[in-house]
Amino acid sequence: KHHLGLSAEYPSYLAIRPNRLQTSWIALDIDQARSKHHPDRAEGALEQLLKRCQLLGLKSPLIFRSSHSNGIHLWFPLLAPVDTFKAACTVQNNLQAEVIECGETGDIYNFAGDELFKLFPGELEMFPNVKSYGSDYQLIRLPFTGQGNGLFLEGFGLVDEPGVLPSLWSQAASQN
Repeated sequence: KHHLGLSAEYPSYLAIRPNRLQTSWIALDIDQARSKHHPDRAEGALEQLLKRCQLLGLKSPLIFRSSHSNGIHLWFPLLAPVDTFKAACTVQNNLQAEVIECGETGDIYNFAGDELFKLFPGELEMFPNVKSYGSDYQLIRLPFTGQGNGLFLEGFGLVDEPGVLPSLWSQAASQN
């Protein structure tokens, strides 16, 4: 609860949970201190994750710094809502797969070693998550509340002004 800002202490954050039926977004949470996929931990690590997402059709993320600890959230707005559980299973299976066939091109991609992504709390997390029947999806904190977090904009750096988000969200959604 404290991590999500839901405790009685400050600061407080806005946390959301994916809709049980359909989602219009997919997000990845990359921890700075523990994840080998964070750019501070390995050169090219974030690019490798973004390339894998592109194979899934997730081509245009909004990249947020999620806190003072320099974690990163990749938010992929979707053009149209999709079945939440199917989206969670598809993304998880493809991130962890050794072989992927790209739906757009039909090309086959093989992966091994560091190219395989392991989802684990506090390292690399995915939202919506694959969940048990009858349970809720995990909450994710929206990193656009100031307090050390905000959206990375090329040429501007970290922006924590919420007014820029709607148009950028729409632009990204048209490409995912």
